[in-house]
Amino acid sequence: MRYQSAADLRSELKRLKRDTDSGRSPVGETLPVTPGPSPSGRGWPAGPGEGRRRWRFALGGAALIVAPVLAFLFRPTMPPPRVTGSTQVTGDGRDKEVMVTDGSRIYFSSFSGVNSSLYQVSTTGGDTVTFQTSIPNPILQDISPDRSEILVASCHRDQPDCPLWILPVLGRSPRRLGNIRASDAAWSPDGKEVVYTQGNSLYRARIDGTESRKIVSLAKGQTPGGPRWSPDGNHLRFTVQTQGGGQLGMSTSLWEVAADGRNLHPLLSGWNNAPSECCGNWTPDGKYFLFQSLHGVTSNIWAIREAGSVLRKASHQPVQLTTGPASTFAPLPSVDGKKLFAVTVQLRGELGA
Repeated sequence: MRYQSAADLRSELKRLKRDTDSGRSPVGETLPVTPGPSPSGRGWPAGPGEGRRRWRFALGGAALIVAPVLAFLFRPTMPPPRVTGSTQVTGDGRDKEVMVTDGSRIYFSSFSGVNSSLYQVSTTGGDTVTFQTSIPNPILQDISPDRSEILVASCHRDQPDCPLWILPVLGRSPRRLGNIRASDAAWSPDGKEVVYTQGNSLYRARIDGTESRKIVSLAKGQTPGGPRWSPDGNHLRFTVQTQGGGQLGMSTSLWEVAADGRNLHPLLSGWNNAPSECCGNWTPDGKYFLFQSLHGVTSNIWAIREAGSVLRKASHQPVQLTTGPASTFAPLPSVDGKKLFAVTVQLRGELGA
């Protein structure tokens, strides 16, 4: 194409530029246009400001995840339980076997020779009073969850497998618990069953004595006693007396088993050599398990933290609560879990001429 003048050439160049800018070819065809990257990151490469914003968002998200994890790992340790003071409740000089409380009174059995009687005393202290009952030689076992009835065995000292009785605290006559015979027994947390020991086995039965069934059996030479349910009803802990162990040819240790008989095992394997633990009780809220343990010649009360905490770390190693010179036995938490009742014994020697 020839142009008549420079002005015509300039005019034609302007037209071509307009067509190109509008996406049309010089001969009127539409030119393919490839979309370029957009500033939002879906096309255009992000500028310095956009990259910094993304980095800040990533750091913020990571901080939201890491901060709770660090707070959990470095949370403060829960302080161990401790005894802040003590008060003498009885001064009767009687030996005391298993103790239970209904909140205002403590009940216990005591032997005179081979015969046993029941006694009661105020939790604030005072005179010990005989608990009158028609059950011969009552040996206290446990108290019902509603604190209205006492479970006792009718036994002479060291007599195995005795009849079980339910003794109302007020008003009504005692009644036999079916035909069950046991050495030790305890109420379930819901009050509908009892667990009891017989020979080398643990059993459970309904509170009327029906539907008795074996939970678990121990090895020959091992005798279970003092069973106690966990407050949630899922586990049982008890004392096992083993022949041929310890300094006196016999050892006692704490064991645990699921309420359905699974996972039988020692509770504190290897903790005390030789083992001499006994007579455990849970606190009402299930946070601690209390027991007595003999180290050397002195017995003391120890506590194991059971429940954990989200806000604080919790050690599950036994913590000593009492310290001699008197030996302390048979830990019994109060109904509200704020006090601990126990039996203290201090041997006394006399010189004679």
